[in-house]
Formats: sequence, C-alpha cells, structure tokens
Amino acid sequence: MSEKQRLLSWFYRVDFPAGELNFSDLLERGAQEVLGKDPIAAGAYSVANAARIWNAVRASSLSDEKRGLLPLMRVTDVDTRRAIWLPKLSYFRKPSERRRLLRARARAFVIRVIDTLSDREYEALCCVVASLAGADQIALTPPSGEGGIDSFARLCQPGTTHLFSGLGAPLRVICQSKKYNDKVGVEKVRELVTSIRDVCHQASHLESLVPAWFRDSSGPVVGWLVSHSGFESGAITIARNHGIILSSSIDLAEVLALSRDIGEYETPDIRASMVLKSVRDILVCH
Repeated sequence: MSEKQRLLSWFYRVDFPAGELNFSDLLERGAQEVLGKDPIAAGAYSVANAARIWNAVRASSLSDEKRGLLPLMRVTDVDTRRAIWLPKLSYFRKPSERRRLLRARARAFVIRVIDTLSDREYEALCCVVASLAGADQIALTPPSGEGGIDSFARLCQPGTTHLFSGLGAPLRVICQSKKYNDKVGVEKVRELVTSIRDVCHQASHLESLVPAWFRDSSGPVVGWLVSHSGFESGAITIARNHGIILSSSIDLAEVLALSRDIGEYETPDIRASMVLKSVRDILVCH
C-alpha cells in the first residue's frame, strides 16, 4: 500500500475534533502516526505533499458523497486547505438529519473495530450488515471456503407492485467477503461470477451450502463482493458488467454507524463494541 493510500485510510479512522481544521496540521500528525516520521520530518513531509494528499482526500470524499455516503469532509476554504471533518451539526437543519450525523460520528470507531476482525468475523459482519439493510433471512456458510461463497441473504424490498419487490420477488444475495490488505483484483470478481452461475445451475458441489429459503424464493439473484481495502479498476469494470454489488469496509461501517438498531443513544466507542458483539452472536448461531 502506498503512502498516499495509507494516509487516506488513516483519515477515515480518526475521530477529529469538531470545528474547522487545518489540513496541513492533520497531515503532519498523520505522517507521524502512519508513516513513523519524527516531528521535524513530518512537518517537512506535510509542506511537500499537502497539495497531493489534499486532492486525494477531496476526491475520495466527493466519491463517497456521490455513492450516497456521508462525505469525509466539508471543505470550507480551498486556498488555505481548511475543512470540517464530517459536516458540522449546523449544516443540517432537520432534527432527523442532526441525529443521523451524531450516529455517523461512530463510523471511525466502527472502522477501527473492523480492522481487528479475523477473516471469519469479517464474513459474519456482512451478515450483520445485510440484516440491518433489511434482510429477513441470512445464512453464513461453513468456514471451508468451498465454492467461494461466504453467506446468503434475502431482502424483501418495498415497492409499488409485487413484480419487482416484496415477498413476490425478494432480492437473493450471494456474498463473498475479502479482508485483504490490498485491493481485490479481477480474479476474485470472476470467481464470484462463476459461483453465482453454479448456484443458479444447481451445481452439485454447492447444493449443500444453499439454504432452502434461497431455493424457495423466486426473486433475482445478485452477487455482493465486499473488500476491506477496495477494488482494482479492472475488478470494478467486470463487476459492473455482471451486475455485482461492490462494497468496502467504509460502506459497511457507515451502515453500522447510521443504524438505529445498534445502540442509537450510546457513545461512539460503545456502539463500536456493540458491533463486535453482533458479529460474535452471528458466529454462535452458525
């Protein structure tokens, strides 16, 4: 992972203080904590690289907002590189929006918990997120790794007709999760495409993994590939062409942070610990 990627990852994991912040100061801190530089070297690094890292953080924040996530920061002055980390409360006028932002402050805490999860716990985490997203059925597959499938879920989404939503056509999800330190490449997307095809064709080596409720439903089957560290550009292209949903740990953390079902009125650190408990509860049940 490059220095830029390591720093960008760090920005998502720090609970910055409220109010307007100077990006150069934050970058200097990051250079010490992430890159292991002494204060003098960190200051020099910040001066030399502030523009490059600032642009990377802004681009990531804009990308998040485009995908429906809360932006990492709200720029207040482009020229002096000043910003507010997560929009300040006054930015939202409706009480519901303000409560949503307060929950969102747990995101950094949740991401740090996700960092500590084992591969198996990460698989269970996807079941937790699927439940919070509206799944009425979830199933975590055995830890053998056979078939490249980690879990199944069924989501009955609301709609104006029964044709494309509700109990008539629930979304049937086949999930594969990868808690890698590097971005997921093309081969893992192709592996999931093959697994989806084998499930749909009732391949004998996978039938023991497929839950009865999955077979009994008649809705569309979609793939969901979750990566702790994101995806290579080629993987994104293939996934788009095959209708596969891609998510990173930041996506998962936002769902978990914004959920009103996980300690809505607790402090961010307690809410993060409740996420870990939810994961372990899934493992006990499976």
